[in-house]
Amino acid sequence: MKRSALNMCIIGLLFNLIVNSVHGQNNKIKIDSLNKLISVAPEDSNKVNLYCLLARMYNLYKSKENDINNIKALDIAKKIGFNNGINRQYVLLKKNYFYRGIYDEAMAYHLAHEKFLKENNMNDELLASYNMYGNLLVRQKKYQEASKYYHLARQFHLEKNQSMQYAYVLNNIVLLNMALNQNDSALDYSYRAIEIFRENNENSWIANSILGVAEILEKKGDLIEAEKKANESLDIYKSINQKHGICNCLIILGQISKKMNRLDSALALTKEALTIAEDLNIAELKRNCYLNVSEINKALNNYRDAYDYFLLYKQVNDTLSTDNMQGKMLEMEVKYEVSKMNGELAIEKKQTSYLLLGIFLIAVMFTVSLYAFIQKRRSSLIIAEQKKLVEMKQKEVLDSIHYAKRIQNTLIANREFISSNIPNNFIFFKPKDIVSGDFYWATKHDTKFYLAVCDSTGHGVPGAFMSLLNITFLNEAINERSISEPNKIFDFVRKKLIENLGKEGQKDGFDGILLCIDLVDSSITYSAANNSPIVISNGEIKKLPCNKMPVGYGERVAPFDLFPLEYSKGSVLYLYTDGFADQFGGKTQSDFNAGGKKYKYKKLNEFLVSINHQSNVEKAENLLSEFETWKGKLEQTDDVTILGISL
Repeated sequence: MKRSALNMCIIGLLFNLIVNSVHGQNNKIKIDSLNKLISVAPEDSNKVNLYCLLARMYNLYKSKENDINNIKALDIAKKIGFNNGINRQYVLLKKNYFYRGIYDEAMAYHLAHEKFLKENNMNDELLASYNMYGNLLVRQKKYQEASKYYHLARQFHLEKNQSMQYAYVLNNIVLLNMALNQNDSALDYSYRAIEIFRENNENSWIANSILGVAEILEKKGDLIEAEKKANESLDIYKSINQKHGICNCLIILGQISKKMNRLDSALALTKEALTIAEDLNIAELKRNCYLNVSEINKALNNYRDAYDYFLLYKQVNDTLSTDNMQGKMLEMEVKYEVSKMNGELAIEKKQTSYLLLGIFLIAVMFTVSLYAFIQKRRSSLIIAEQKKLVEMKQKEVLDSIHYAKRIQNTLIANREFISSNIPNNFIFFKPKDIVSGDFYWATKHDTKFYLAVCDSTGHGVPGAFMSLLNITFLNEAINERSISEPNKIFDFVRKKLIENLGKEGQKDGFDGILLCIDLVDSSITYSAANNSPIVISNGEIKKLPCNKMPVGYGERVAPFDLFPLEYSKGSVLYLYTDGFADQFGGKTQSDFNAGGKKYKYKKLNEFLVSINHQSNVEKAENLLSEFETWKGKLEQTDDVTILGISL
């Protein structure tokens, strides 16, 4: 009875909140009210709706809270089997990321959505989703595939007599045809969409489609007719006071005037658009206006103004790139915060790799583009200005890499967590760069404790991104798929890596060791890829077997073996990567003059024997001292990880 009353209360409050939003109730009051209700609401469909409504209280495109609440809603909907809620949240999330330009995230959510719809035989919803899928494929320039899904969505809405949705698909097909330079087909689809929008009195969409017609006519060179259509669209936008649309119309009219060599008119129209763009504070619009004003001034031989506006364009364009990077980083932060709420760290599988690889690529693009931009500037003043800009952007890139390090640190095993399950241990971890391709990772599932020490392909930023992907797949195998044997876990991770990376011919993955410790009977099994664990007992060292193949695509692809680890009390197990053994250095000046020589595994094992009797703190300190002494002033070659466990 109490639950029923609460549910009625929730429904009533939802209604009141929606009504109040129309009447302009203070947003903070609504947010506080929703949060209070969410805190006492049971985990049912109403709570999903509450989180969804809460998400709407925040800025759609830039707010972390929007993402967090939508993901919370999706999480609860999955737990209670609320299929309509799951469907809606997938739609919202992929739309949010799409309109923010974070297409890899949008695609990841679409693929998850598609899988869910197929599994639940929600065929209508599946066909409706193909419109957004087509948009994502266009962004990937997969035009033929996009066309296929657009037409599936179009046919579905036609059969269901859903005229507006049908027209939306037509509008997207217009953009596809424009990208393919099929302008006549684009015009046909535009006029069909306009007709439907007129039947439904959708003035905003009518204006939008007419402006699209103007752009197509401009591309075809029919400037007089293009100008008529742009002015027709402008009149409609003015009648409904939609400033964003007015701004776009003025931009197009400015472009048309420039092509008609009416430069003064083009400049006036574009500056009028710029005034609106600055008032709206929409970066994309400002960027377009700054570039157009710069080019028009150049045509007018106003080189100083042209240069000033180009600098403004460059500044906004770089900011947009930074925002995109931060948006991707934000997604990682959102996922982490939601996972903390649920008591586990569950970062999405494919998304992690795509996301972080995207961050790396953007960082590289920043560096290259800005360097090229600097080189073109000749005067000392300009060089000085651009040097400051480069330094600022380099700092932003470096800050982003440090942020990536924070993310990596949350995924690498917490040392307290390891010690709570294996009390007597030490870890020597020394990345070559800010972030590392090496990683040590642990998790606990049922009565088994798993510990991995691995070396991902590459080091630095690329290696770190691979390590995050590898950790994600290890986590999926153990905690989501409940695979218990280390060899089968490695088999699963290898399969996932090949599926996601091997198709492109990449041979990425990792070498490493995965232990499984049974916390009931203390038995230990392991699997090892290109990396042998060692056991030191009574001053003697024993190298344990491993499989001579990586976890990933290699020359040999066979099932991994499961090895039992037999040990006597007082033995010490060492797991390490190749970084220490491969480090160049020496003991004499002649060694360094020759560029150094490798430390090698034999010398490392002998050193471990020599310090085996010491405390864990002393072992870590002596390993660091030995490494630094050997390396001298030479550059560190690779990431270094050594983990010791007293058995």
